[in-house]
Amino acid sequence: MNQTISIKYFSVLSEITGKRQEKLPINEGDTLDDVLSSISERFPGIEKYRPHIRAAVNQNYEEFDFKPKQNDEIVFITPVSGG
Repeated sequence: MNQTISIKYFSVLSEITGKRQEKLPINEGDTLDDVLSSISERFPGIEKYRPHIRAAVNQNYEEFDFKPKQNDEIVFITPVSGG
């Protein structure tokens, strides 16, 4: 673990984790998929939403093979329903 990123949680992910945000250490070369896997291991309830989650890094949507770097801000976004 040699880098730190910031994770923000909204909606159901905030409910599952009990957090709005946290700092997370990652290894150089980790992808967004690796980051989400690490979070899902700590909070298994996230797994059922995984197929629908999108990721944004520093307010730009990215694919899950994107490799975040030191101090990036990651937001995992779940579908929102409403009327």
